Amino acid sequence: MPLTNGLPFSLAGILLLVLPLLWLLMVTLSFKKRHAWHSVALIIWRTVLGLLLITLLFVINWGANYGRESIETQFGLQTPQVSEADLERLLSTLTVTILETSSAERDEAKAMASLVSSLKTTVVTVTGKVPNLPQKVKRLPDGSLILLGRASGVMSPWTLEPHIDGALPEISYLAIGAHELAHVAGYAGEADADFISALAGLKASDPFARYAVALRFWQQAYWQLPQEKQAAFLARLPDSSRQDLNAMVAPFQKYQMPQFIQNLQQRSYNSYLKSQGVTEGIKDYSRTIDLLIQAQKQGLI
Repeated sequence: MPLTNGLPFSLAGILLLVLPLLWLLMVTLSFKKRHAWHSVALIIWRTVLGLLLITLLFVINWGANYGRESIETQFGLQTPQVSEADLERLLSTLTVTILETSSAERDEAKAMASLVSSLKTTVVTVTGKVPNLPQKVKRLPDGSLILLGRASGVMSPWTLEPHIDGALPEISYLAIGAHELAHVAGYAGEADADFISALAGLKASDPFARYAVALRFWQQAYWQLPQEKQAAFLARLPDSSRQDLNAMVAPFQKYQMPQFIQNLQQRSYNSYLKSQGVTEGIKDYSRTIDLLIQAQKQGLI
């Protein structure tokens, strides 16, 4: 991880481009007209061997993390029925944080350093061990992740590099970046990484870092609120925060694949999550707010 994240560019992105080209080169060099069937067998054997190696590296570097204890177990969270009143209480708490920090100095580098430090402290409190984390999240070309799967960020399971779509604003860079850093710390499940990033972000020393994380999870909780109550909560935010919310959504409106491709991407990702033991698949994302409500009831927030 220190090696791959020490590079100023995305090693994972380059590998995704270069490896298929190397495979095509191998196919070309392996093929001999006089012994066509032998060449085909050799190509198949090398391809299977390569795929097995990639799969093994995935399991060793990342896939095994899906077998870790759940957030509920690690933090001793109870699982009572979540009510609308609980959701409103969480939104109110996040609104207070947003109001307190919305006018803070927007120093992205300082805020990211604060998030990394807070994340380390949070993980140490739970596991007793200090995670090795990069000091920044790498930006990919504008729209690349959104077009490939409507994703905001991604952590490469082979190189442990956290990335974010370059089209997203600095608010998303910090909030989504904290989520990807939580992945690097070993939290594989999406809701688990969300929860850790929220817990760490809301306790970060830098007010802009707290603001970015609070606004992201305010948005998630807001979407779960009945429509008739949304307007009142939105009206409590300052104009600058409403502008930030619009900026967070704008790249997803600008970069869009045809709907049938989006559906295919979503089904593929859903299948991947379920294959790794995330039984709810994509729906696991919605578990985050329930976890935060439980944490608030137990005094963790």
